Amino acid sequence: MNDQERPVDTFEENWRERFFVDFDRTFEQTLAAASQQVEQTTGVLESACAAAAEGVGASREALAEALAGCRGKKTLAPEHFRQLIEVIDAREALLFRRIRPALEQQLRPLLPPRKPVLSILEKINTAYCETAGRLPEEAPPEPPGPAGLAPRPGGWSARLQNLLEHGTPRPLAARGLARSVLLAGGELKEHRLGRDYAEACESTSGRLADLWRGLRFHLDMATEELAGLAKAAIPEAQDAALDLHLGLAAVEKMVLDLLEGFPAKLREACAPLREFWSGLPTKLREEHQQVVRELHQALEHPAAAGTWLHRAWRRIDARLAGYRRRVGELIEESRQAAGGAQADLLSRATAYLKGIRKAIGKDLPRSADLLKFTDLPTRAEVLQRAEQLPPLYRRLFTLGPLKNREFLVARETELKCLEEIFRRWEAGRPCSVALIGPEGSGKTSLANCFASEFGSRGHLIRASIDQRLTSEEQILGLFQQWFGLEQHFESLAALIEQLLTLPRGMVLIEEGHNLALRVIGGSRAAKAFFYVLMATRQHFLWMVSFRKTPWERMNHQLEVSRYFTHQVTTLLSDRHQLREVLMIRQRTSGYPLIFLGDSAEQDKDEKPTGQDVLAERFFKELYAASRGDIEAAIYYWLLCLEYDEASGAIRACHLGDIDHGFLRNLEAKYHFSLAEILGHGVLSAAEHARIFRLDPLESRLQLDYLASLNLLVSGGLEEDGLPGPWSVNPIFHGAVTATLEAKHILY
Repeated sequence: MNDQERPVDTFEENWRERFFVDFDRTFEQTLAAASQQVEQTTGVLESACAAAAEGVGASREALAEALAGCRGKKTLAPEHFRQLIEVIDAREALLFRRIRPALEQQLRPLLPPRKPVLSILEKINTAYCETAGRLPEEAPPEPPGPAGLAPRPGGWSARLQNLLEHGTPRPLAARGLARSVLLAGGELKEHRLGRDYAEACESTSGRLADLWRGLRFHLDMATEELAGLAKAAIPEAQDAALDLHLGLAAVEKMVLDLLEGFPAKLREACAPLREFWSGLPTKLREEHQQVVRELHQALEHPAAAGTWLHRAWRRIDARLAGYRRRVGELIEESRQAAGGAQADLLSRATAYLKGIRKAIGKDLPRSADLLKFTDLPTRAEVLQRAEQLPPLYRRLFTLGPLKNREFLVARETELKCLEEIFRRWEAGRPCSVALIGPEGSGKTSLANCFASEFGSRGHLIRASIDQRLTSEEQILGLFQQWFGLEQHFESLAALIEQLLTLPRGMVLIEEGHNLALRVIGGSRAAKAFFYVLMATRQHFLWMVSFRKTPWERMNHQLEVSRYFTHQVTTLLSDRHQLREVLMIRQRTSGYPLIFLGDSAEQDKDEKPTGQDVLAERFFKELYAASRGDIEAAIYYWLLCLEYDEASGAIRACHLGDIDHGFLRNLEAKYHFSLAEILGHGVLSAAEHARIFRLDPLESRLQLDYLASLNLLVSGGLEEDGLPGPWSVNPIFHGAVTATLEAKHILY
């Protein structure tokens, strides 16, 4: 039968039905293969979690046996605790060098950038395109509407209007229309399932990192507790009031409970990835039904579907899907925030705010007013108040400088830079690094992380310039001490000649601000130090830390930046980085965190605000108060926290704004004193008197007055037995610097 003899309805009425039957059959075949991949992936995930849980369980049994053996002894000696420390260290090494890497290696194929979901989508889309390729290039047109192309009088304008309203009875480009509905390769990368998968991977990776970080922290804390018990067990230092068995029992409970609950937490951490894969077949079927609906619409209304505008709108709609989902979540959070539980939470916040005001020592006005700068407690008072927090939680926020990169946040760029510098130096190129930042901004933590990762790959010398240097002789003696040289050197040339005979290595020096004093001849030591550095920086990789303001002053006076091939700053750049620094420790603690609103909102009968909004406001105020200094941020963080024993949650009070007005109203002599202390990093009373040419008593009075305002902190005792040397309180470093810059005293 030729085309002219073919029944009219065979092609015009049945070709769509046959196409969609083939389309559904193709999808089901591809989905069956995808389901096998889903089952395989889920199996890999479960197997990886089971293997890790088994390794953790074996470590728990070994530790339980060691702890039980020690607990059974009537008299505990220091060696018993040291043996336990060795067992814990060995198990910690096993967990983090074998079990964790094995888990990450098994999960790596499931995580981006290798995207198995994208491969499934590509297979399905390829099958779609192959099915659409079997459509005819042109199919008979749709019959015209009831009125057809009714002729209109009036020439070409009327004919154009008739054409736009009714279309034209031309052949339908079925194959092209079907392919216009299907996704192109570039659009697959923006598919919502791909984004959902990336979010699930990111959530799982973050939870696993928090889980392993918490495990390491608790094990390290256990070893510290055992080390303290070992010291207390020495006969000469034994305290009758200290029960060693009780201390051991506390460590045993902490370690065993932690490892016992670890497998369940491990499964919970992998829940986002597991839930995504288990629900993937259903989501793929929903996507298929949506494609079928779009194909029906495209083939029934070709005038709209075949245009570039339709494809552009589909791409825009795909990109907007994530935003629509987020808006829905925010609406749901707002509805939940209006419930009674949140209202009850805010009612309890009022009582908590009164406690904060009492701790500060003054009944403060509501947040509409400003918190008085001079009413803030000292750091010691805040730490004393933090004693009511759980011990593990308190330890997380009083770690001091970090020893490794477990808690290091927003420093990936800096660490990569240091790694590249190390490689350049290994290749024989001269390298020297200046770490620059205010006190408490993380210079020592970054140096510690660098030393922990690269210190084992070469000879490492770590030292600190603990006192002010003003002469070349002091530099010669200091280098002799740092490098353990027996020979006494009379000149810098002899010192350099000897240093170049030593093995190549790395030299990490802290407190570089002590290299100069702003008096006549006070820069001789700095010039001698940088002369040695320049002559040896191909043989030694130098890393010297400087406080920010002294660096800027020394650079202005001596152009010290030319002596360093690289400069790395450590101040946090925005509130998002600051938030992650604190929240990574918060998540490690395992305690839930609740942000409290302002009591003024309660008084105005305003609706309670959602947690996301409260958290955003809290960290915005925290960053404004700390100016990116991590030590100041932890101070304000601890100031605003309270532990609720009933719910087992940590509650964060509204911080509010802080009034710095009194700083601007200080006398000029105090402004200049603060500027010089900032410019030197630290100053003794004698150095202060020498710079300003003051009587020693007058100099001491000025420094003591600033210390009484909590603006200065003492580093110990000076030679005369009085407090000193003095440095600007890191908590208020940002406010002091901003005030002096506004007055054009600092530049």
